[in-house]
Amino acid sequence: MIKPRTYIIILLLVIAGLYYWHSMSAPGKFNLSAHLQKYNTLKTQITHQRDSLRNTYKQASKIERQALVKHSQSYLQTSLGQKIFPYWYGTRWSYSGTTSNPRKGKIACGYFVTTTLQHAGFKLNRYYLAQQAASVIIKRLCKKNSIKTIGNNDAEKLITYLRKQPDGIYILGLDTHVGFIEKRQGKLDFIHSSYSSKRRVVREPAINSNVISNSSIYVVGNLLANEKLVKYWLLKKKV
Repeated sequence: MIKPRTYIIILLLVIAGLYYWHSMSAPGKFNLSAHLQKYNTLKTQITHQRDSLRNTYKQASKIERQALVKHSQSYLQTSLGQKIFPYWYGTRWSYSGTTSNPRKGKIACGYFVTTTLQHAGFKLNRYYLAQQAASVIIKRLCKKNSIKTIGNNDAEKLITYLRKQPDGIYILGLDTHVGFIEKRQGKLDFIHSSYSSKRRVVREPAINSNVISNSSIYVVGNLLANEKLVKYWLLKKKV
C-alpha cells in the first residue's frame, strides 16, 4: 500500500513533468522589451545610414547626387517594406490610437502611416499629418503627377492601374482610411492598421483586401518617386 506522503510526492513529480513538457512544447512567449530594443536599434541604423549618405551627397557632383537619390529610393523601400513595417504587424488598431511603439498600445491608420515614415527618417509632424484626410497626406508627400484618383468603387481598376506602375511604396487613401501599398517584384501588398475584423496592423494581398473592395473611392500616390521628398530625407529637411 502506498503511503499518503509517497503518493503526494509521486503526484507532484507527475505535475512537474507535465508542466515541463508543456513549457518545452508551447510556442515562445512574445518578448515586448526585446522587440522594442531591436526596433530602436533598427531606427538608429537607418539614421546612421542616412547621415552617411547625406555627407556623401553634400560633396558629390550633380550626376553623383542623382545616383545617390536613386540609391536612397531603393534603400527606403527596403527599410520601410522589409524592416520597419514587419515590426508593426499585430499592433492593435484604435480610431484614436497614437502609439509610437510597435506591438505596444494601439494605433490608428493615419498614425501608422506618419509614424513609420517618421521612424524611417522623414522629418515630419506625425500628429498633425495623421489627422488630415488621406488625400491631403498623399498630396503633401507624393509627386503630383504620380497621384491617381479612381471612383465608383472600382477596385479592379485600382489593381489594374497599380500593376502597370513600377515597384515602390505607395500611399493609398480610401473613403475613411489610409495605408501603404508596397509593390515588390510585381506583387501588390496592402499594409495598414486595419479597422476591419482583424483590428490590427496587417500586410495582406491588395487584391484580397475587403477594406479596399468596400471603398467607393481610391486616391493613390507613389511616395518614393517624389525625388524632392527623398532629398528632404537625405538632408534632414522638414517635410
